Amino acid sequence: MDLNDHVSPICLPPPNFIYSARMNLTITGWGKMGYEGYDGNDFGRADGDNSEFARVVRLQEARVPIIPKSQCGDAKVYGPTRLSLGMFCAGHLDGGGPDACQGDSGGPAVASVGGRKTLLGVTRFGWLNYRKRFNIILHFLK
Repeated sequence: MDLNDHVSPICLPPPNFIYSARMNLTITGWGKMGYEGYDGNDFGRADGDNSEFARVVRLQEARVPIIPKSQCGDAKVYGPTRLSLGMFCAGHLDGGGPDACQGDSGGPAVASVGGRKTLLGVTRFGWLNYRKRFNIILHFLK
């Protein structure tokens, strides 16, 4: 593989890395652009197709903050028994801002650590609960 402006290696976090609340991540994916199917805009849609099955033709990205585990584990967010070892939440609990959606699973969750782009985890899924939107991210265990 040739490295260039569009293809480059990414760092992994150091073994002692602490996933701190409110650290900003960039998540990327090819998933849906609205929870209720088409959301009214044509960003990345093929041929103006506004159906639920329209495919995204441009890789999408969103910036989301890590949510404190105490907040994510709240019964009105994700629940105290559902967040397992190796998972954390990121997103906008106020309902504003972008997040992951169906089809984004497996995409990277990246942050700047020590001035270097670092892969902190992999998007598992986006979640909508009590009008709160957030993402479940799998991270690397030591």
